[in-house]
Amino acid sequence: TSGRFSDVKHVFVCGLPRSGTSLLGRNVARLEGCTGFKNTGVLEDEGQFLQDVYRSDHEMGGAGSFGFHPDAHLTEASSRLTPQNAERLRRCWEPYWDLGKSIRIEKTPGNLLMTRFLQAIFPNAYFIVMKRHPVAVSMATQKWKDSVRSLDHLFQHWLHCHQLFEEDKKYLNHVYELRYEEYVNDSKR
Repeated sequence: TSGRFSDVKHVFVCGLPRSGTSLLGRNVARLEGCTGFKNTGVLEDEGQFLQDVYRSDHEMGGAGSFGFHPDAHLTEASSRLTPQNAERLRRCWEPYWDLGKSIRIEKTPGNLLMTRFLQAIFPNAYFIVMKRHPVAVSMATQKWKDSVRSLDHLFQHWLHCHQLFEEDKKYLNHVYELRYEEYVNDSKR
């Protein structure tokens, strides 16, 4: 890696699927000094599909359900947090970043429930949380071809995940939250 690892900032873009995380992640990765995953060959270039340290959202029920799975919410107390797994996760992701840049972006919606775990692994971890209205997220998720969940189930999933994040954010050193609706109205700001 170029430079000292502790000088690198890792920015995790998170929020539930259909909350605008892909748009935000791509835009942040284009900023000067930043690098994001691209041309990975996996869905939306998400880091969850480029590693084997933790389970992907898809493996835990997919969009609109993964947050209910007991393995979805990871913290610094997780049994998966070992020095070997921390090193493994870094090595899985590093080939997809431009290591000459000091701000590395990773966008996976399920990171919303893994902020404390990721902060324990990556020095200088920053979190940008995109929050979109739960009805809009639920309706957009239900429109996906593979979704067979009721709007009530999807709404309850949104509430559950954001409640977990509200508790977790008290432990985070660097977190910025924004609303999807505000972002699309003034993305340059």
